[in-house]
Amino acid sequence: MSLSSCYWIKFEKKVFIFDAHICTQKKTILSVEDIIALIGDKSDGVIGQLTEDWEERLFSALSKAGGGAFSNMAVGYNNVDVNAANKYGVAVGNTPGVLTETTAELAASLSIASSSEAILINCSRGSVVDEVALVEHLKENPMFRVGVDVSEDEPYLKPGLADLKNAIIVPHIASASKWTRGGMATLAALNVLGNIRAWSDPNRVEPFLNENASPPAACPSIVNAKALGNMIISGTLPVRLLKFENPLIRGSPFVTNCRFA
Repeated sequence: MSLSSCYWIKFEKKVFIFDAHICTQKKTILSVEDIIALIGDKSDGVIGQLTEDWEERLFSALSKAGGGAFSNMAVGYNNVDVNAANKYGVAVGNTPGVLTETTAELAASLSIASSSEAILINCSRGSVVDEVALVEHLKENPMFRVGVDVSEDEPYLKPGLADLKNAIIVPHIASASKWTRGGMATLAALNVLGNIRAWSDPNRVEPFLNENASPPAACPSIVNAKALGNMIISGTLPVRLLKFENPLIRGSPFVTNCRFA
């Protein structure tokens, strides 16, 4: 069901060992029920992805399991009910900044491949484009071109879009470089760990834009930090991140239960 890996984090004079329980289910999308089962009765935090519907039942389950942090391994969090997270006192993280360069490069590539009088490039959120209307427009205007990296109901496409010759579709790969995915993984992990171990200075993403820099001693991006107030830094242990050698995730996103000794 899960694969456990041990990682070491140093804080001042203390060393903490934690297990990352990795979901190995061979599914494109995990259901709410799948994630509740993975959370179980003890989980300090969860890292998830955009295809998961993080609504009230999940934040309730995470809270009951003792968890106080969730992070998307993504910039967007339109799949997250932040109000429900606030209700259960769960910090919500995302991973901005580190995706900017690769996303811009893919958008530029799609615009070159879609050379035409009129083009639409979408490498942001699938929901910003009405795909049904887009399909009709492309059918009626064969000189119009579109290049998309995201879809409205990802990973699914609206009927007819994939069959159109004036549409170039790639499978959400704007972040698919080794450094970018590694940076996203580190950001997502630090969002969860930073909340659990009470690191200060949240929402400081800039150091991650330098690929040669070490991760900062901070949880990088908590989107509901103001709503939760001091709840995300309420721990009493004075901590400083001395070394973080291994990001929790390499490659594709996954759900993980962080269980601390």
